[in-house]
Amino acid sequence: MDMLIPGFGGLEVLQRIESAHLKSRVIILGNVSKAVMPTQMLQAGAYAFLTKSVSTDELSHAIRKVFAGQRYVSEFIAQRLLNASLGYNEQSRISRLTRREFQVMVMLLDCLRVNQIAKALHLSPKTVNSYRYRIFDKLDVSGNVEMACLPLKTASPHVV
Repeated sequence: MDMLIPGFGGLEVLQRIESAHLKSRVIILGNVSKAVMPTQMLQAGAYAFLTKSVSTDELSHAIRKVFAGQRYVSEFIAQRLLNASLGYNEQSRISRLTRREFQVMVMLLDCLRVNQIAKALHLSPKTVNSYRYRIFDKLDVSGNVEMACLPLKTASPHVV
């Protein structure tokens, strides 16, 4: 499943699968530069996280691992998760977000409008705007464009 799946978003789909107690094992494909996104997805129930540039051999390997009930992350993701766990990153502002705030942020970055997000998450537009402003406050940004540029502004020289 694509991390930025249109409509609900990958995080929401994972949460729905988890709450429905389905026996599905989900492999997430995404483009990430920070460890917080794969962490959120894995915590929400994904069995594997791979970058979209994954080779067919690695994808096959991941599918076999997940089918056997094991978890899998690509080497690129594993390196970021390791660096983050060892403290080799700055205090990520994104890590301050709640799961719902993170979900709304991803949907905003996917260019969804407040009304679309509200409909997809079964929230009122006013509630989505409240999340939006809390996200801006926690990330210390003033708008969606600045938020979209955040990974460039917060990149740590210690992250490999």
